[in-house]
Amino acid sequence: MRIRRRQKAGPARRSSWLSALRLWLIVAALAVVVLMIAREVSESGLGADLARKVLGVRDLSEPVAALDRALDAALIEVGAYDLKAETETRAEGRTTWPHWTKAGRLPAGADLVRCNLEVTEAVRSEGGDVLLVRERAPDWRGGRTLDMKLGFGGRETHEVVLRETPGGPPERPAGAPRIAIVIDDLGYGDSRGLREVLALEEPVTVAVVPAAPASREAAEAARAAGKQVLLHLPMQPEGYPGVNPGDGALLVDQTADELRALVESALGDVPGAVGVSNHMGSAFTADRAGMRVVMRELARRGLFFFDSMTTARSVGADEAKRAGVPAVRNSMFLDSGLDETGRIDVASQLRDLEAIARIRGAVAAIGHPRRETLAALRREMPAMKERGIEFVFLSDLIREEARP
Repeated sequence: MRIRRRQKAGPARRSSWLSALRLWLIVAALAVVVLMIAREVSESGLGADLARKVLGVRDLSEPVAALDRALDAALIEVGAYDLKAETETRAEGRTTWPHWTKAGRLPAGADLVRCNLEVTEAVRSEGGDVLLVRERAPDWRGGRTLDMKLGFGGRETHEVVLRETPGGPPERPAGAPRIAIVIDDLGYGDSRGLREVLALEEPVTVAVVPAAPASREAAEAARAAGKQVLLHLPMQPEGYPGVNPGDGALLVDQTADELRALVESALGDVPGAVGVSNHMGSAFTADRAGMRVVMRELARRGLFFFDSMTTARSVGADEAKRAGVPAVRNSMFLDSGLDETGRIDVASQLRDLEAIARIRGAVAAIGHPRRETLAALRREMPAMKERGIEFVFLSDLIREEARP
């Protein structure tokens, strides 16, 4: 009897062990499936939507961006200069938002009451609130400071600090204010857009994407029309691979050899390019190691770099300076915002750009081959020229050492 019990116990233990193993394998497989689904949701951008719908998370990015544009226009209007901006992400409960700190200078004798009113009007036009206004006592040089905190629903999204500087703004460069217009994203085969860009009478710089159906054709046509050509080099954006920069993009996890090969191939697709700008690239241009490799390639080839400034965290200008590469930064996207009717208000952007040029002396701006953009350029550029604006190629601003 004992022997029989032992013989029966053996198969029972094996059966129990196999059952446990099967259960473990099922749990492991389910865990892998859950992880894969979570990754897909995260990379597709659905994670944020699910958080908003299921958890009630609120993202204030869009209203903050609209307020930020209105605020910049108001600061230009009151004569603020040497503006510097920093941003960070803040959260309270289930609400997240970008917070901007903007600091700049005002000329001596500036009317701080007018500054307050202009900023307040801009904030309220976007549904925002002025949370705090404080005028600080004059410093040892006699300069006053205006400190304003702005936001939505009691949440601070902006702090603006404007310091009065005895002596006023620095002397503007001699000569007419200069503007370089760069038209991005040529080469995809939009023949109408290309023809309209090349028909613009004023100097325009065109940025041609590589590895596109009409890259070489667009570059050669632009050169034949007397325009300046840039290689519009695709780089990894935030949200990659859900956000796709296109074929031949530079990625942060690529080796130096891979990056150099991609740069060489892209330059072969865009003959006659005198410089390089970034297409997308909010992740890659913030990666110091990758940008250092790119700048060494540009230095070796005698090319300059135009930082599209798709992120405030870009180290492009810093790494260009380190490598001895001339660089210019974008000051404005002419057609990135829509007005209340859903149309692109490029004319308004050009007026703001003109005001910035009169303060800084020289600026660069980016547009795209859209009907609204090109129509506004055809209409506004001659009028701006009559008001004393000089339109130049992007390389002409290298000598100006354009300010960020």
